[in-house]
Amino acid sequence: MRPARPCLAITGFDDPRDAAAVKRAALRILSVLGVSRLSVDLGAMGRRDAVRLNRRFRGETYAADVLSFPLPPPIPGGMAGEVLIRPSVVARRGAGAGISRRRRLARLAVHGVLHVLGYGHDDADQAGIMRALERTGGTKGWRRP
Repeated sequence: MRPARPCLAITGFDDPRDAAAVKRAALRILSVLGVSRLSVDLGAMGRRDAVRLNRRFRGETYAADVLSFPLPPPIPGGMAGEVLIRPSVVARRGAGAGISRRRRLARLAVHGVLHVLGYGHDDADQAGIMRALERTGGTKGWRRP
């Protein structure tokens, strides 16, 4: 019998290679964490949606690069939450830091999945744990803008 794998739905990315990079990164961090029996949706959003959703759910007025919407703790095999990434800014911001588009997408996917799983960066200890997990998940070399 094959071991259970997370179920990922990847939607809204214009370039299939971008979608593949997001999927690989999400599967990698879930594997690192030993998470196998849950579902996560990862999708692309535009600037308008990023502003609207960030305002509605976080009270912020800027267009976020990534937004995460965790659901209540799922039963095994259940839905853990949704991650929305704004690909339109990835190339511009990544290039300024010397990071490829797909590496930046991967980093945002890992960051969002960690939030869906309950990780945060509200204080220095939490931020350190999250950074360590992001590096473990294969996104080292990334600097926050």
